[in-house]
Amino acid sequence: DRYHTKTVDIFIGADPTDYEIGQGPDLHVFGRLAEGASRDEAEAELQTVGARLASEWPETHARRRSEIVSIGALTLGAPGNLSNETELLMVQVLSLALLFVACGNVGVLILARTAMRLSEISIRTALGASRARILAQLFVEALVLVLLATGAGLMVANGLAAHLEAGVFAGEIPYWFDLGLGARSVLLALGLAVVCAVLAGVLPAVRATGRSVEASLRRTTGGATVRFGVFASLLIVAEVALSVGFLALGTMAVSSVAVDRTDQAAIDLDRYLTVRFRTRWVDPTADEAEGYAEAFRNKVAENQTELRDRLAADPSVRSVVMGETLPGYRHQERFVEVEGRPIVDLRDARRTALARVHVDFFRDLGRPILSGRDFVSSDVEGAPEVRPTAVIVNQQFARDIVGGGDVVGVRIRYASDAPPEEDDWLEIVGVVETFGVNVTNPERSAGVYHPVGAADVHPMRYLVEIGDDPMGFMPRLREIADAIDADAMIQRPESLDAMVAGMQREDAIWSVSIWLLALMGALLAATGLYAVMSFTVAQRRREIGIRSALGAGPRTVVYAIGRRCALQLSLGVAIGTALGWWNLSYIVDEYAGLPIPVTLGVVAILVTLVSVAACLPPTLRGLRIQPTEALEEA
Repeated sequence: DRYHTKTVDIFIGADPTDYEIGQGPDLHVFGRLAEGASRDEAEAELQTVGARLASEWPETHARRRSEIVSIGALTLGAPGNLSNETELLMVQVLSLALLFVACGNVGVLILARTAMRLSEISIRTALGASRARILAQLFVEALVLVLLATGAGLMVANGLAAHLEAGVFAGEIPYWFDLGLGARSVLLALGLAVVCAVLAGVLPAVRATGRSVEASLRRTTGGATVRFGVFASLLIVAEVALSVGFLALGTMAVSSVAVDRTDQAAIDLDRYLTVRFRTRWVDPTADEAEGYAEAFRNKVAENQTELRDRLAADPSVRSVVMGETLPGYRHQERFVEVEGRPIVDLRDARRTALARVHVDFFRDLGRPILSGRDFVSSDVEGAPEVRPTAVIVNQQFARDIVGGGDVVGVRIRYASDAPPEEDDWLEIVGVVETFGVNVTNPERSAGVYHPVGAADVHPMRYLVEIGDDPMGFMPRLREIADAIDADAMIQRPESLDAMVAGMQREDAIWSVSIWLLALMGALLAATGLYAVMSFTVAQRRREIGIRSALGAGPRTVVYAIGRRCALQLSLGVAIGTALGWWNLSYIVDEYAGLPIPVTLGVVAILVTLVSVAACLPPTLRGLRIQPTEALEEA
């Protein structure tokens, strides 16, 4: 409450008459469709405008093609529509799955409640109430509960969105994005509420009222015969198993990000400034087209090299290195195999981080080669499309993947299902210390470095060692870049420690989300067991009363009404523990958290205690059944 941040947008006007044709800054145009206008109509109008521009200025617009792209797709990178994003689809499917599981559990509870009301339903039916009227009443009762839950869910979602927009993602999303709930979101939630009411209220009621009046009356006097299906039993087992597996995964993830391990990165994060340097591409005229690509590549190489040299010569700079992926960044990962050790199954391959760095990377960074040699210019000479075959690995790669010893000369390749070709193999020419590959989890720091030359990567990333206040060097860096090429762009300037903090925050959000999702699954599983116990007690009231009248003790009664839940809980915990062990053993290098046995043991005990606690109220309700009450109901 004491500190506040505010994003300020600065708009600078530009007069088109100040520039010659083909010159000037890059402009991105966005607008809103007019009322009643379709996207196809706007696209056709835009094509007409483009054709007119091409006829008036053929030298600059003849090869231009106009296209309408939604702001969401442009900003978030979706190929035309956000619904095509795999991650978003996965979240939606998982959310719907949890919703329907919850509906199933609530449906079992309503089925148990309906079973307790069979006498009422039978009497109403005998007095002339139609089945449709009874089903409508049960649907309305379920709908009221669902609407109350929907309202609470919408309030929570709106508050969470406001928190994310103002806190977690402040300054990281475009200002025109509104994460709050709109009319469509509310209507969708209300539609899902109706679906949930049908699933949780109508379907169980249809099953419970699906017999004739005479059968219903016999059922109320001779013992209820509504059965708890096999599918519902398997659903409970699956819920418990999945909750154990996912809760173990989430616990390991949370325990991994809960500890700050950046001091193990072997690099002082607060001393570096990171930027991307892009040379501007200008569409050539017809006379310039031939050879323009090669000339542009040469210009990129000159700009990149000159920027590095000028930065290195600046008295404020201690070192400057170049690469596509730099220390502290999140590295791409690939599965790798060692020559002579064929991979039968890709799951048996080891995962390693991949970094493409400038040939002078280790010299500029002052990191010595421990064995073998450093990269040389001949490693990247030749056609740009020819992949270099010389690689340098770090000590963790040499120890964990190759097996230690002298690894210089060993050949590796990135694993695939295809038979290896001779061009696939990469030769290890040197070994360096392990540093900066995975600053959030040093346990997963095996790395392979590929050499690149100037212009092999564009835009090029620069890691500039400044010392105190890296961002304070930005004005000087922009001055140097402008002196090299006024049209070149400095992109994404950020201090390395701020960037790593952002990665850690992303990991924390992801890990906590997994844990909360798994905890929700565990609570749903416990709700399912509670429903089973409630259903059992409701169905077997007369039996429990007779057992008590014949002298059965509490232990016998508890065993009679709880053995089914105990079996479901035991099977679920056992299956979930086995699946969790297999899954965590496969991805254990993902997290440097708690040991697998400890994690699974704690999670299994937690799920068991929560489930037993959920079963306790209906069990106590069954123990309180008096023999005289049960016999009177019979």
